Amino acid sequence: MSDILSYDNYAKIATEGFELPYVVELKRKNQKLLFYGSEHINNPEHIQFQDIESRWNSFLASETNPLALVEGRFDEVKVEDTQDRTTSIVAGGEAQFVVHLARRDSVPVVSPEPELVTEANKLASEFGEDQVVFFYFMRQLSWWNGFSKKPDMLKEVTAMLDIMQKSLQWEGVDFSLDRMETIHQQLFNKQLDLGDIQWIYDATTPMTQDNVTNVIARRSGELRDEHILQEVQKHWRQGRSLFLIFGSGHAVRLEPAVRKLVNALR
Repeated sequence: MSDILSYDNYAKIATEGFELPYVVELKRKNQKLLFYGSEHINNPEHIQFQDIESRWNSFLASETNPLALVEGRFDEVKVEDTQDRTTSIVAGGEAQFVVHLARRDSVPVVSPEPELVTEANKLASEFGEDQVVFFYFMRQLSWWNGFSKKPDMLKEVTAMLDIMQKSLQWEGVDFSLDRMETIHQQLFNKQLDLGDIQWIYDATTPMTQDNVTNVIARRSGELRDEHILQEVQKHWRQGRSLFLIFGSGHAVRLEPAVRKLVNALR
């Protein structure tokens, strides 16, 4: 049985509340694992970024063979887009900020996430291609709505759907915004409002199973966390010291598994 915390157990913890950021620090001989469970924020003035940089600097000062693991595919962001602190934060929040720090300090940075195509095909085998594309669309809206400085939603949505179409290459699937709006109407019997922050969050949270999008969100989260744990295990067993930056939910769910990993190799 997986040591990753189930969503039902995580929901109990989240209901009671936990401190943000949610930070897990573990050591074994000459290795350290720092798991920073962040808020998704892109305001450069937020105190979280000072805290991340302070912990990053302390981490580097005491560790050899460091590696940064970041949420999403931010390790693929162009170098020129991560050279400036403020630009990095505004564009990609805490994940792109850690890429900025890692590149500044010549530390390798990778994403331990599953490849989009692999995850999407697995989800499509369970839920169908149309609903999976719609879920990714809604999840991206929820990500952007968490930002204090939001991008041009229509422009970004159109670009994101185009990237998905080219990546997934699912023939016969309509990746247009019009199609996303139609699916939303069919599923929820109301028009899609890109600015309805609470509704988009409620429709994509894995904390409930009220809608098919919530069910897909939970399954996606399970697939992601299982793959992240495999990658953490691989790099840890190679003797790397790891600095992970993910949303707080991932840190809470993965904590029992990473603790077991470190303790097992003492």
